[in-house]
Amino acid sequence: MATEKERIIVTGGCGFIGSHLVTRLLREGYEVLVIDNMSTGKPENIQGSCAVNKLDVFTDGKKLKKVFQKFQPDVVFHLAAQKVVQSSMENPILDAQENILGSIHVLDAMRAIGGGRVVFASTAAVYDPSARVPIQETACVRPISPYGVSKRSAEMYMWNYSEHYPIAAISLRFSNAYGPRGTNAVNMFIELMLKGESPTIFGTGEKTRDFIFVDDIVEAYLRAMKTSWCGELNIATDTETSIHALYKLVAAETTYNQGPLFGEDREGEIFRSRLDATLAKEVLGWQAKVSVQEGI
Repeated sequence: MATEKERIIVTGGCGFIGSHLVTRLLREGYEVLVIDNMSTGKPENIQGSCAVNKLDVFTDGKKLKKVFQKFQPDVVFHLAAQKVVQSSMENPILDAQENILGSIHVLDAMRAIGGGRVVFASTAAVYDPSARVPIQETACVRPISPYGVSKRSAEMYMWNYSEHYPIAAISLRFSNAYGPRGTNAVNMFIELMLKGESPTIFGTGEKTRDFIFVDDIVEAYLRAMKTSWCGELNIATDTETSIHALYKLVAAETTYNQGPLFGEDREGEIFRSRLDATLAKEVLGWQAKVSVQEGI
């Protein structure tokens, strides 16, 4: 259980993964403050009672510092971000502002109160699409979407602030998250099939993804908070599932017997995704427990 001293800020804490993380932190007795601009998140997603501050980490840098100075967090989980690859392709400037400048504001607010632990939500999208799978943290980082570029840039700021200020930052590179309240392909397929509608597969369905259940992600977050290790870690299942195979799995669980619709392939998306999470096991003692079949 938590001690009285452990005070935690979660940016993006009303969103999909953030709300699950906050709920777990509250259950374990931590004092939590949520910062969220409410663009997609909702306070009612959180199970438990905590302070929620409606604030945008990108546009409200000065207010953010005041919140940090008043609350004096020991740990910050920085999840607030623009998370959609296609949106980053359509508006790369906004993506950079939210994901890079927003991250700098969080880091600088932490620096202003004397430092502490920062756990950053990164992504598998930072990697070179031609990287050999399963992809290790040492693989080439050459993102093909503005989203991946902005997340990699934020990772570099995490490293830079850790080098020059009393900040201990760790970046968790997640594969494709799914679970209750998610917006991933898994969630969309389930929702549509339960309504008797055919989901759309973009491309041939041969693209693969490493789908990770939200409960496994939350466990990785808590373990990352408790270690002093700094750097980047893959958080994934080390298993790839094609979109076509995913369709079959969901159809079987929902007893849906119609075929998918097909749309044109989308720019900025990698073809294969499978991350090697060996280092996370060594550093955090963590490994994914929920298979995609169980998660569905």
